[in-house]
Amino acid sequence: MTLFITSCSPVTVDRDVSEENSDLSGRWNDNDTRIISEKLVEKILESDFARGQEKRPVLTFDRIENKTMEHLETDAILKNIERQLLLSGKFDFVASGASRTAARIEKKDYEEHNSGPAGTRIIVEKKADYIVKGYLHSLVDQLKDDKIMYYQLTVELISVDNNRLALSEQAKIKKKIQKSSITW
Repeated sequence: MTLFITSCSPVTVDRDVSEENSDLSGRWNDNDTRIISEKLVEKILESDFARGQEKRPVLTFDRIENKTMEHLETDAILKNIERQLLLSGKFDFVASGASRTAARIEKKDYEEHNSGPAGTRIIVEKKADYIVKGYLHSLVDQLKDDKIMYYQLTVELISVDNNRLALSEQAKIKKKIQKSSITW
């Protein structure tokens, strides 16, 4: 007769709903996304470009290219920037990428199958004035167990009409990561 004894260790999950910085590993995390997005949006809103507009510029978002050695979810950064700029009330937005394609398919379907007069058309799309594109870079400086991670996010607003670079802003984060050299 064989007897198997198993033990169950309880799983503990804590939800942190505060904006407090929590960082276990030193790798890029949600706090870094929030901090770098806030820094960048603040710079954009304070720029001569944003303050010098007679009407609200219409933006569409391309993407943020991850030029780091890490796998980072850059869409989260982009959506954070988009949300903060939208809440500022200083810009208008049009859909980009897959969202724009989905909207066009829906409009076409409506035009073909609506119950109104034949040929009822939906209003023409609004054109973007600027495309928002970004780049996230990182540098690492390491000596034994100590490491400094430097992240730089650059966001550009490029004119749709003439491809002119209208704005380029940067936000930076530097993280010092120290591991205890005492182990048991």
